[in-house]
Amino acid sequence: MSTVFLLPLGVALLGFWALWPLSMVRKDVSMVDFWWAPGFAALAWAGWAMSGVPLADTSLLLLALVTLWGLRLGATLAARRIREGKEDPRYAEMRAAREPGFWWKSFFMVFTLQAIIQWVIATGLIAAVAVGAATGPLAAFGA
Repeated sequence: MSTVFLLPLGVALLGFWALWPLSMVRKDVSMVDFWWAPGFAALAWAGWAMSGVPLADTSLLLLALVTLWGLRLGATLAARRIREGKEDPRYAEMRAAREPGFWWKSFFMVFTLQAIIQWVIATGLIAAVAVGAATGPLAAFGA
């Protein structure tokens, strides 16, 4: 597998894994949402960096759009989590159903799984920025 895709996988894993210890301290695995959207931007930038391709106008546009989207959604999710002050009910139910030892299970079932899902979803984005995304009506529609 090309490093264009391997580095983004590492970025996804590190991003989610970095939140895991903090989620254990706070007893709130819904912190995983903090990295979900911004992580897509980080994966796209990592894929482009590994491609060695000069930054084309279309790649820059795609990177800028996903970065703006990721930062906006990430800030929205973080603000909601802070405002609500408690674990998302979906994760609270998961925690209750998987005690004892949920702290360790969450590493695989929540944080690692979401990293892999994020990476799989981002592979098309990574490929697009790594080759200089196409132009035309489809690209304009996507933007």
